[in-house]
Amino acid sequence: MVLKRLTWPAELTLTLIGGKWKGLILHQLLLGESKRFGELKRLLPGISAKMLTKYLKELEFDGLITRLETQGLHPRILYTPTQRSHSLSPILAAILQWGEQHLEVYGTPKEGATSKEEIDPSLKVERARAINAKGPWEANLSHNAVSQWPPVALPD
Repeated sequence: MVLKRLTWPAELTLTLIGGKWKGLILHQLLLGESKRFGELKRLLPGISAKMLTKYLKELEFDGLITRLETQGLHPRILYTPTQRSHSLSPILAAILQWGEQHLEVYGTPKEGATSKEEIDPSLKVERARAINAKGPWEANLSHNAVSQWPPVALPD
């Protein structure tokens, strides 16, 4: 379970399923039957074995999945969602739907892109205008957006 004091109810949800992989792992497990480690690894391209192991342990600790060891000639470990995690299904579905609706706006990153500005150069101009207008802390931009100080010059 989450062991820190939370100040906002949504903070609990974001703590439990936040990050790049936890929601995706839960989504895959909620789609159907229990899955083995290798199945999850194949279904989540880009995740390393180390990160998958880490997040499976965290999800188990938080009571969102159960780790089942089967007995027999070839023992297997299966991961299955708990009843509590089923209540997250509509939230994960809403996140998926939102992403599908806004994929065109944010697009697919270019090959080798390392920043949001490389993906969409107009974001660099938007960031610079916001910082120049309000200053880095009042600009209401992401951490990466205010990491450059002084602000960049605006194009004409």
